[in-house]
Amino acid sequence: MDHSKIDKINETLFFKMPPARMPVAVLFGAKSVSGSIARDAAALYRKGLFQQIILTGGNRVFEPHAYLALKALYGRKENLQERGILSVDFLSVATEVDYMEKILKAEGVPTEKTIVFKDNNSKNTKENLEEILRQLRQFDAATFITFALSQRRGLMTARKHPELNRMALATHPVYPFGLTKENWPDFRNKGFLTKLIVEHYLFEEMDKVHPVIGCVRNGDCVEVDIPKEIERLAPYLI
Repeated sequence: MDHSKIDKINETLFFKMPPARMPVAVLFGAKSVSGSIARDAAALYRKGLFQQIILTGGNRVFEPHAYLALKALYGRKENLQERGILSVDFLSVATEVDYMEKILKAEGVPTEKTIVFKDNNSKNTKENLEEILRQLRQFDAATFITFALSQRRGLMTARKHPELNRMALATHPVYPFGLTKENWPDFRNKGFLTKLIVEHYLFEEMDKVHPVIGCVRNGDCVEVDIPKEIERLAPYLI
């Protein structure tokens, strides 16, 4: 893959917003990444970056094939644990919402007081926003905590709903399994299975946010201007 394509992927998917203190955080389940999302959210909660939580995602977290790929990449169990890779995140048959709630509780988040809504039905980002719309629009601002690859599409899907256009929306991208903006190109050289998984997620996501062939064309989302989204966060920045 040439550098221009790598730069385009980084610009499109792996942008970073400044930290903001928001009234609510939305945790978007992402199958086996859901545990990492909940742990990141717990850390942000302890920093006082939000007070209430909306959970969304009805898929099962069960993805043993991803764990096998990472085990082949990193080897010993100790190497996996150093990168926050826990087998239970891949082998649980709980739904994304139920699993994230369990992790939040284990991390000391008072879920009885903080979780204001749970959506255990949605299977994709479009359904996520449709299911939580009524609750989300009660707030003036929110942080979307989601798998890094999906953060742009989350914003694009939210902005399709006119009632959310008044809201300031931040994203907190979660980078699981040792994956980062800087090293993902190297993952493609770590073995066939790892290469297959990384490229599948990356290229599939790039297609989904493409203005011609993706969710914009399908009417499920609209294009967003990330610098302008960041400008709207000014009242909430730390």
